[in-house]
Amino acid sequence: VSKNRRPRRAARLWLRYAGGAVGLAACSGWLLSHSKLMGSTDLDRWLEEGRGSTIAFWKDHVESPLLSIRDELFETFRKRHRGVMELEEVQLTANSFHRMLVAFTEQATGEKLPEGASDQEMMEIMMA
Repeated sequence: VSKNRRPRRAARLWLRYAGGAVGLAACSGWLLSHSKLMGSTDLDRWLEEGRGSTIAFWKDHVESPLLSIRDELFETFRKRHRGVMELEEVQLTANSFHRMLVAFTEQATGEKLPEGASDQEMMEIMMA
């Protein structure tokens, strides 16, 4: 039985290990040829370009939008007085409520409401 046993792990996977070693040697050679040891500034230049691109991306696509949103929100809150609504805001809210009430009443009853129906009349129709 000992004569027919399974080969060791290294014997079974020698091809993978050899391929990995060749790949590692090729990557090391490429890295060495572009490093300062061989007189090349490629790696330094590429790292600097990557750093600059990352910083530009961060500023353009993350920092600037967040700052503009923050500034817009703070500006909105600074303009608005605490608890005080202007007359036109109240009127816009009332008009919006009236339109919603008309649409809801017509949809619920299935009838067209008279032109001059007040909010109170529509509320009574809905409550009935």
